[in-house]
Amino acid sequence: MEEDIIVADENFRIASETIRNYGEFLSFHLGVYEWVLKQVANSAIQDERITERMWNILGNLKGIKETIKNAAEIIGQHSTSFVEAIDEADKFLYGNR
Repeated sequence: MEEDIIVADENFRIASETIRNYGEFLSFHLGVYEWVLKQVANSAIQDERITERMWNILGNLKGIKETIKNAAEIIGQHSTSFVEAIDEADKFLYGNR
């Protein structure tokens, strides 16, 4: 049918997995950055203003890391749900092929 919408299911599956993996990748590397900042803040020559700013950055990093990880997971879930909904609609319209 020419009015049919064509959805590239596999592209959505790949995008979903890629987004999830990228979220984990970013979260991991922010964790490494967090570790390095902690080492510097704890071991370097202490300057009150610089050390305070480092600890402020560290305080924000945990939230940023979690937000990125959660956002990637939610986007991945929505992509997967979309493909599943399309598959169900296809079964309704065309039966099991």
